[in-house]
Amino acid sequence: MLDILHELHELEDKDIPIVFWDDFNLSNPPNWHKNLEILYCISGKGTLTCGGIEQDMLPDHIYCIN
Repeated sequence: MLDILHELHELEDKDIPIVFWDDFNLSNPPNWHKNLEILYCISGKGTLTCGGIEQDMLPDHIYCIN
């Protein structure tokens, strides 16, 4: 069984609550957080799992996770 990591987002500016990653690695362990997550796939492909549902990630697609 995989451990699920509770990811705490440290916000630099709480008035603009955005965390930007430009080197995101889809092999990161499963995690959850209370923040909305928006992913944009630039290139390559992967699998996104949310609520037990798997979704193929494809280039030029945007994914929103509540």
